[in-house]
Amino acid sequence: MGMAKPIRTAVTFCVALIAMLSSRAAAQTAELLNPHQSFPISISSGSLENNSDDTMCLFAEPIHLPGAHWLRVSFGTVHLPRPAWSANNLAHIRLTSALDGAVQLLDARSIREWRHTSAYFNGDTVLVELISPPGAGPCRIDIDAALFDGESVEPRNTCDATDDRIPSNDARVARLLPIGCTGWLIRDANFNFLTAGHCAAGGGTSLAVAEFNVPFSNVGGLINHPPPSDQYAVDPASIQKASIVDIGNDWTHFGTFDNSTTGLTAYEAQGDAFALSPIAPTAGTIIRKTGCGTTDSTVPREWNQAQKTLAGPLNSFSGTTLSYRIDSSGGDSGSPVFDDSSQLAVAIHTNGGCTSTGGTNRGCSTLHPDLQTAIANPQGVCIPRFFDFAFPNGRPQWIDPLGGTELLVEVTGRNGHVPAAAGVWLWVDSGDGFESRQLESIGGSLFRGPFPPTVCAETLRYYVTASTETGNMTPEPLAAPAESFLTLAAQSVTTLASFDFETSAGWTVQNISVVSGAWERGIPAGDGTRGDPLFDFDGSGQCWLTGNAIGDSDVDGGPTGCGRHRSI
Repeated sequence: MGMAKPIRTAVTFCVALIAMLSSRAAAQTAELLNPHQSFPISISSGSLENNSDDTMCLFAEPIHLPGAHWLRVSFGTVHLPRPAWSANNLAHIRLTSALDGAVQLLDARSIREWRHTSAYFNGDTVLVELISPPGAGPCRIDIDAALFDGESVEPRNTCDATDDRIPSNDARVARLLPIGCTGWLIRDANFNFLTAGHCAAGGGTSLAVAEFNVPFSNVGGLINHPPPSDQYAVDPASIQKASIVDIGNDWTHFGTFDNSTTGLTAYEAQGDAFALSPIAPTAGTIIRKTGCGTTDSTVPREWNQAQKTLAGPLNSFSGTTLSYRIDSSGGDSGSPVFDDSSQLAVAIHTNGGCTSTGGTNRGCSTLHPDLQTAIANPQGVCIPRFFDFAFPNGRPQWIDPLGGTELLVEVTGRNGHVPAAAGVWLWVDSGDGFESRQLESIGGSLFRGPFPPTVCAETLRYYVTASTETGNMTPEPLAAPAESFLTLAAQSVTTLASFDFETSAGWTVQNISVVSGAWERGIPAGDGTRGDPLFDFDGSGQCWLTGNAIGDSDVDGGPTGCGRHRSI
């Protein structure tokens, strides 16, 4: 069907998409319980700029697919700059469900963490708005698809004639989408997640979103979603899993980004996580499994893929495999199996087998040596970060060589951590190695301290660290001292040329026998698969880069290069 033409005003675009949905997908396999269907859209805000004195909505677009049970919005090009005068007032996208009013906020960083998609929204209509503070510069969002539900239910692996699982609300347990598995928070150094290895078979494509506080499904068993404030984007670079998935060798360790709307980590929002048992359980121990499994018509359909729990005795523990006769179903894969008395987790639920007479369901021990190695060597967002840093007055472009230029730092604890009384330090290197000086607490989360005197026109490297009372330390930048901030010792600076690459500024590309991956100027589209950047360096939006595509992209052929040949 055709698309209605947009009605355009000076700052607002509105259009309703009227589309007939195709029939729902056929029954899904256990490997992907919650696939989506995609309806292509081609809508662009164009380049819009806020020239007023107040924050305002530049663009509004209701995305409407009649009959959809839930929606996600997929974006193409997105340009959300930050005004030079503010570190916090960012251009952003605001999405709102017309059904329940749930809201998600996405800025330049979080739109990439969500890989240019939104959270899940209940209902068939989502309003997309582009919000910009004054002075942010040109903004743009392109919408290229609406993703909607194509769901089914799966048979159970009950261990007798009755499905005895009952609804539960364990704050530590999440539903993982679109794979349709279960994940859970653990008390490792950064409060990350565990799930089954086969739940990450598609990497960050199948294991993309963790949902907490999952509501009941509708009367037909179609899943409903919690608000975006309870949804977290998985970092693909954090995923570590069993290299060969088999019974007893079926585990995944992963992490999620902070919530794009609340700014909280999953642990900060949920307030609890599982501790892992340091010893193997014995046969007969009462264990509990809590997960988001599917149902059939023998129990209320509203329970489908909502959280349910059941306890029972452990049958056996052999090698890294636990066996038990506790009802399960598709969607329970990855569930925590824990001692019902001590609450210590002992296994990851992985396999159903109770459908056969005398059969058992099984899990992978949390004592698995490879899993323990992965937990001890986290990757991506799983790497511990105990503090967040901000510079309310910005970072100085230059400092007085006579000394005295102050650096103001805001240090915010993550996951309940607080800086030690003498725990925040400034490290400065003017050419002879880094030297430290303690920053003074001036109340709340603010710390300040002066740069030392140094030789005029000298380039200084510097970074900041914050430590807990127990010695856990986080630097800013995170890779310091290998990476650090730069400033110049001078009483004034004259800028001859400055390039943020928001315009070409005379830079050109030369290619020789390039098949793909040539240098181009654009907003980074990569997802970190091969170390490709998620963001440009200064946060302005665009940069020069090669192979600008999601996934395993690189330069083929070549060489390719870019340069500027005009005079300054």
